[in-house]
Amino acid sequence: MNDLTPLNSLRHVLLPPTFGKHHSEGTEFTVLSVEIWKSAIVLNIHLAPQHNAAPSIPRIALEDHFGTKYSLKSSEILGLRNLQIFTPSVPQATRSLTIKANEENSNQLVVTLAVPPAPIPDKPPPTATKTN
Repeated sequence: MNDLTPLNSLRHVLLPPTFGKHHSEGTEFTVLSVEIWKSAIVLNIHLAPQHNAAPSIPRIALEDHFGTKYSLKSSEILGLRNLQIFTPSVPQATRSLTIKANEENSNQLVVTLAVPPAPIPDKPPPTATKTN
């Protein structure tokens, strides 16, 4: 198995308040979490097998209000879990991320998540000044 974790800093882990449940004729899944890394987005998805068949990997589309083009870079199935990695990461000023199920003739809304502002880097302590 490939190491799917991006090799850089984790900015946020977003948890859908009611989970991102999606059910359609061909697929059923739940978005458990969304990790926003410095250079990628990782979706942690729970797959639901249908009619004693192996679960199908959902085709996902990501959107933000800037119109950023997100591309699926890799996907791995771990039992009933599916990790999907998209690039690039969200732009610094992004405040929402929408996940859609990209199905044959439509993109169905799964969940929209609020993205908190990027943390402000710690400022160095002020230099001590010598007083007489």
